[in-house]
Amino acid sequence: MGLFGNKEKKLIEALTILSKSVLQCIFSVAEAITTSLKSEKEKSLTEEQDYSIKQEMLCFYLHYLDRIAIQEGGEQYYAWLQDNMVLTCSELLVELLFDTKNVAEDFDAQQWETRMVNECVDLYNKRGQEYMSLVLMEEGKIPKDNAVFGKLMFNINEILGKDKINNFNMMIEVPLWVMQSASNIKLNDQVRSLKKLVH
Repeated sequence: MGLFGNKEKKLIEALTILSKSVLQCIFSVAEAITTSLKSEKEKSLTEEQDYSIKQEMLCFYLHYLDRIAIQEGGEQYYAWLQDNMVLTCSELLVELLFDTKNVAEDFDAQQWETRMVNECVDLYNKRGQEYMSLVLMEEGKIPKDNAVFGKLMFNINEILGKDKINNFNMMIEVPLWVMQSASNIKLNDQVRSLKKLVH
């Protein structure tokens, strides 16, 4: 019983670290986008745009974890990781971005927070299907990773309200920022290490 409890504790700790790492990547890339826009003397992001970009990055990084999980442990590990990461990361994102403690007495913060979390989960489900359809497509002239990053950039440009052709530098920079953040925090290694605790 003691051994089982110890393993379960390590599993929870590893999941907590991984979810916080995902959020760290999200905020790092969002900050890089904001800095890039300022350097180009663009208008600052609105709060809504900033949140939407973080939502998109949440979906992308969860998809990134999905792909690693499939490679490392197949469909079973992929499904397990989804069950344990999607809701947790969505809740953490909402918790970090919004202060629901200092609100008016007649405001139902819990209901509002639940709605925001559900919106994140729904968007992940939608984006996850879109990204996976690109990954599973027949081999063609466009490499699969390029197609996935292209979809991410299309979504970001939709939020910014900019034509992707006029935003060519960011088209190149964002994928680099995304992968650099994942590399710096060793997301791949964390997913592999977590698999050893699961099985």
